[in-house]
Amino acid sequence: MQIFSVLRGCVAAYIVGVLFNWAGYLIDIRQRPRPAGDIWSDLVFMAVMGGGLALIATILVLALWFVLARRGATVSYRDALTTGAAGTVLVFWSVGNLLPWLLVGVLLGAAFGAAFWLTAFGRRREVTLSLT
Repeated sequence: MQIFSVLRGCVAAYIVGVLFNWAGYLIDIRQRPRPAGDIWSDLVFMAVMGGGLALIATILVLALWFVLARRGATVSYRDALTTGAAGTVLVFWSVGNLLPWLLVGVLLGAAFGAAFWLTAFGRRREVTLSLT
């Protein structure tokens, strides 16, 4: 069933998000005094806190998939990259980040979309969505 592929893609995008967030944190702490705690507990904290966002994103992705699958729409890998980039930019914009962070949001969102697509559908360029 295609829903399992979509869920697998959501998990991959979540993992990419946690790893990018943790890598950004590691780069950031090199420039300021180290807070209490170790980097591994920080990774676990980011994974748990990111789980809430991932749950919301997964519900949105499943709703979008359901609507498109009912119509039998054909989507390409570009749609995943564009949707990931647009969604991440909207989140960054909503929390009030400036233009440089919006540009970073495009790159991160494209990475989320690529992780989703490659894990869910592999190297196929297009997929026709279906409920079966």
